[in-house]
Amino acid sequence: MSNSLPNPAENESQRAGGPRYPGSDSLPDPAESQSRCCSGRVRRWVFIVTALATLVVLFYTVENWRGKRAWEKYKREMQAKGELLDWRSCLPPRVPDEQNFIKTPFLDAVGYKDKVDANVWSPFSRLNFGGLLSAMGAVGSFWQQGKMSDLKAGQDYVRSSTNYTLPPLPQEPGADVLAVFRPVERELNEIRQASQRPYAQFVIEGDDPFTASIPNFVGVRILAQSFSVIASAELSLHQVEAAFQDTKVMLRFAAAMSEQPTLVSTMISVAITGLSLQAFWEGWASGQWCEAQLEEFQKIFAATDLPAAVHRSLRVGERGGVNYIVENYTGKRLATLFGGSSFKDRMFGWAARCAPRGWIYQNQLVYNRAMQDVVLANYDPEKRLVIPGELQNEAVERFVEGYGPFKYLVALAIPNFARAMQTTARNQTFVNAAALACALERHRRALGQYPETLQALVPRFMDKLPHDLIGGQPLHYRRTDDGKFLLYSIGGNGKDDGGVVASDWQQGDWIWHFPAKP
Repeated sequence: MSNSLPNPAENESQRAGGPRYPGSDSLPDPAESQSRCCSGRVRRWVFIVTALATLVVLFYTVENWRGKRAWEKYKREMQAKGELLDWRSCLPPRVPDEQNFIKTPFLDAVGYKDKVDANVWSPFSRLNFGGLLSAMGAVGSFWQQGKMSDLKAGQDYVRSSTNYTLPPLPQEPGADVLAVFRPVERELNEIRQASQRPYAQFVIEGDDPFTASIPNFVGVRILAQSFSVIASAELSLHQVEAAFQDTKVMLRFAAAMSEQPTLVSTMISVAITGLSLQAFWEGWASGQWCEAQLEEFQKIFAATDLPAAVHRSLRVGERGGVNYIVENYTGKRLATLFGGSSFKDRMFGWAARCAPRGWIYQNQLVYNRAMQDVVLANYDPEKRLVIPGELQNEAVERFVEGYGPFKYLVALAIPNFARAMQTTARNQTFVNAAALACALERHRRALGQYPETLQALVPRFMDKLPHDLIGGQPLHYRRTDDGKFLLYSIGGNGKDDGGVVASDWQQGDWIWHFPAKP
C-alpha cells in the first residue's frame, strides 16, 4: 500500500466549484440557498392568497345563500297571506279603447309623459294659463274659506294682457275668463264627449316599473285646473248644466289617475278630487244644482275612496316596483338608480356594486317588513280608518336608526307616506262631507229644513252615513240658529275642537263651510 499525496488538481477543482462529496466541509452555495428561500416565500403567499380567496368565495356564497333564503321565506309567508309583492300583479286589465275616457286623439297625443306631441299641445301652451291661475290665487281651495273663485281677479288679468282677444266692456268676469279658452274649445269638447264613456284608464305599457308608460302629470293637472276655472265661470253665468258636466270631467280625470299603481299618480287623483270640490261647492252654496244633479254628485262622492287607492298604490305598486328592480336590476344599475350624495346613498351604492347579492336581498327583506308593518298600518281598509302619521314616522326611524348593511334600502325607498295619507284623509273627509251636503240639501228641499240629526237622512236620502276617518265616530253635525248647519270632522289631532277651523294637520277641525259673509 502506497501513501499517495493529495492531488493538487483535484483540490483546485473543488475550490473552483467542482464536485463536492459527502462529508465535505465546504460552505453551501449562496445562490442555491436564496432560490430555496424565495420559493418558500412564494409558496407561503400562494397559500395565503388562496386561503383568502377561498374565504371570500365562501363568505359571498354563504351570505348570498342566507340573504336569498331569508327573503324567499318571507315572500312565501306574505304570499300565503294574500299579499301581492310583484309589480306586474297590480296592473289592471286593459279596457276597450272605444270605452276608455283617456283614449281620444287629443289625450293620446298629450296624456303620457315623454310622449307629448308638442304641436298638439301648443294651443294650450299659448294660453298662458299659468298667469291666469297665478292671478286668481288658490284655485280649488277658496271654498275651504267659504269663498267663490276669484273670477274678478281673472278678468283683471286677461284685460291687462295682450294675449287675448276680448269683446269690449262691460263684460261679466266669468265671460272674460271663458273667452280665454276659446282657442282650445275643440280639444275641450273632445274631452267632454269622451268623459261619458264607462271606463277611465291610462294604459300602462311595459313590464318595468321605471320604464313603463306613465301619465303626463303636468298636462293632466293643467287640464283639470282648466275645467275647474271653466266650471266656476259657467256657474257665475248660470250655465248650470255645462258646469255640472265640466265638474264631472275633473272627477273622471281623478278616477283615471286613481287606477295607476304609483303613489305619485294616486296623489294626483287626490289633488284633482279636492280641486273638483270648488265648483261643486259653488253650485251647492248658490243653490244651483237641481235634484238630479245633487243625486248624481252624491252617488259619485259616496263611491270615492281615496285612502283605499293610496293604500293600494303603497301596498302593491310602490312595494312591487321596488321588489321588481331589486330582483331584476344589476348592482351597478341599482347603485345608479338610488344614487345620491348622502352617506347612506354612497354606502348603498357601494353595497349594490361590491357586497354579496345576499345583502341586497336582506335590504329587500327589511324594506318589505317596514312597508308591511309600518307604512301599510297607517290605514285600515276594512274599517276605513286613518291612523295619524307621526307614530308611523317614528316606527320607520326605528328601522333605519344606527348603521347597518341591511338598512339602506329602507332609508332610500320608503316614501313620505304619512304626509300622503294626511292629505288623503283630509280630502276624503271633505268628499264625505260633500256627499252629506247633497243629502242634507235634498232633505231641506223636500221637508223645508235641515234634519235634526244625520241619522234622519237614512234611508230616504242616503243609504249609509259615512263615518269620521279619524277615530271612526260619526261626523259632528248640528243645526244652527240661522237655519243652516255645522258639519265637521275632528281632524288630525283626533279631538273635538268644537268646530274651530283647522290651521294645520294637528290644529282644529275639518269643517264644511257655508258662504262667508261679505
